[in-house]
Amino acid sequence: MRILVHEFASGGGLAGRDVPPSLAREGAAMAAALIEDLAALRCHHIVTTADPRFRPNAPSDVEIVTLPPGRRGRDALLDRLIESVDAVWLVAPETGRCLERLAARVEQTGKVLLGSGAAAIHRASDKVALPRRLARHGVPHPPTRVLRSSSDWKREWLTVARGIGYPVVIKPGRGAACEGVSLARDARELRGATELARHAGGPGPMLLQRYMPGVHASVSLIADSRRAVALRGDSRTTGGGRLSIIPSRSAPSMRACAHVRRSPGFEATSASTSC
Repeated sequence: MRILVHEFASGGGLAGRDVPPSLAREGAAMAAALIEDLAALRCHHIVTTADPRFRPNAPSDVEIVTLPPGRRGRDALLDRLIESVDAVWLVAPETGRCLERLAARVEQTGKVLLGSGAAAIHRASDKVALPRRLARHGVPHPPTRVLRSSSDWKREWLTVARGIGYPVVIKPGRGAACEGVSLARDARELRGATELARHAGGPGPMLLQRYMPGVHASVSLIADSRRAVALRGDSRTTGGGRLSIIPSRSAPSMRACAHVRRSPGFEATSASTSC
């Protein structure tokens, strides 16, 4: 197969624009690890994109295509690359719906998308719908209220926060990981927390939840439409308790996962819904 690996931050998605050094390093490291594993299989032709400022660390037999800084030219070249391959593997931020839009772009071409589909990414980033989804499946969840970002925070927000009880957690209604999420221990901190969530999430609704002390856990999964396997779990204590996750013996390695086929059920999923 001819496989395109497009890492957004260091691979040309921000060509011509400022790129935070930490974001470029993180993206380049993920792309390098993925490309190395795919190339090691020696049964696929690997193509990857590059930003003129960041030369990718890739084996010599990997085809590197540099994306230009202009948006129109960059988009046109990326579209041609997608059309020229059998499958596409995306690495991109979930913030600002970046990954979702790229996934939809690939799906529109009918090419194999090695990763979560646009619909799955959209659902995973919808924090407003998450409490309802958890409740339907009987999963305990902190008391939550959905409020309009345009609400009068002095009236509605303060009333709701008092009813739930401080400390409270404020979140944008849509987003990834913990961007725009903060803790408010009193009414004074509540205003700053709502402004931070509004800046991260835009004019949409926001969430106010009771803070639950315990274990902050992050679990990496690989999944298809039927199964999910925990690859790794990380945790740190935020007020009591401990979490240990041992990867399943049956969990596939990255090299095994990289041996891809045309399979409509394949979907490697990484979704942040706990924050």
